[in-house]
Amino acid sequence: MIDTKKTVEIKNLTGGLWNRFCDARMSFPVPLHESDLTKPFIYDRAYGVFYVAFGHHQVAMHTLLAIHGVEIDDISSGADMFIEEIPGTAFRSSVGKCIITWSLKNLNAIERRIMTATDELMEVGNDN
Repeated sequence: MIDTKKTVEIKNLTGGLWNRFCDARMSFPVPLHESDLTKPFIYDRAYGVFYVAFGHHQVAMHTLLAIHGVEIDDISSGADMFIEEIPGTAFRSSVGKCIITWSLKNLNAIERRIMTATDELMEVGNDN
């Protein structure tokens, strides 16, 4: 697991970091308890909920992995690696009917309660 304590504080978003979020078509992060989880999003406990434009989930998760200090060449593997390796992560794609996480163990009780109040929470990992 990646140490999320090493991540950048949201209040310290630099211009370069904000530009990376914009390039990935990500919104400014919203606290989980204030978010609308019926819209396509990526949740990262270290930052909050990012609303993501149609077709940009892989790029956005790749961007968040890089911010957590994980650089990978293959963007397509970034989504799985993001929800598997970073604790407190989940997402809803623009075509998905549920919220996806690697394992319920990666989310705390408050995160699970908020997410399941909105919709079904589906685990996709092999370690369930």
